[in-house]
Amino acid sequence: MLMQMQKEKTEDESSKAISIDSKTYCKLGHFHLLLENYSKAMSAYHKYYNDAETNHWKDANFLYGLGLVYFHFNSYQW
Repeated sequence: MLMQMQKEKTEDESSKAISIDSKTYCKLGHFHLLLENYSKAMSAYHKYYNDAETNHWKDANFLYGLGLVYFHFNSYQW
């Protein structure tokens, strides 16, 4: 879906915006986490986190994945 959106965006910049479900970014973060590509996982998780319509604090899978990425980058406070 993301690749299709990018292709259509480059073809016609003035066309209507394509709506992508925010859960797609969360799933993409999980996928990159499994591939051990932590920087891309962090990017996808933050896109999900910054979406105003989601209740990210209620999504345990998202919080666990984001915690693993933060732990990998040593970005946690004791």
